[in-house]
Amino acid sequence: MKHLKLLILFLLMGVSAQAEETVRSLVINLQDGKQTMFALKDAPVITIKNETLLVEIGGQTKASIPITDVLNYVFDDIPVGISSTKMNGPAPKLINGHVLFTQIEEGQAVSVYTTDGRQIKTYRANANGQVDADLSALPHGAYIVKSPSTTIKFINK
Repeated sequence: MKHLKLLILFLLMGVSAQAEETVRSLVINLQDGKQTMFALKDAPVITIKNETLLVEIGGQTKASIPITDVLNYVFDDIPVGISSTKMNGPAPKLINGHVLFTQIEEGQAVSVYTTDGRQIKTYRANANGQVDADLSALPHGAYIVKSPSTTIKFINK
């Protein structure tokens, strides 16, 4: 069974939040403005082979990026967890790879995007105003989930 960890990093687009803790991470910044992040606790290993930057964790390649696409890489403290939020409705809950939203108008969309803005999934609120966004099968990486009242960014490890 695949072990999945989703870390809610921060709320975006006019929603204020305070981080409860941070995770020391390797952040690879790309020329096009995208980012790829790896928690240092997972011991990522960076190598360059054939003009490609490779990131391996536990002997498995997690990223393969042409070196010409890399702007830089840094080590940074990425906030995780959410407290003291201000939003229209209750905060979404993260349970076993699912992001659960409540108090959304029936039929309204909750969409999942890649960090380059590509929409990859859409869920609709049921008659009870609930959305269960199952993110457990997504590949490793950073994603953005947008509801009518909240936008969150998370990393699927």
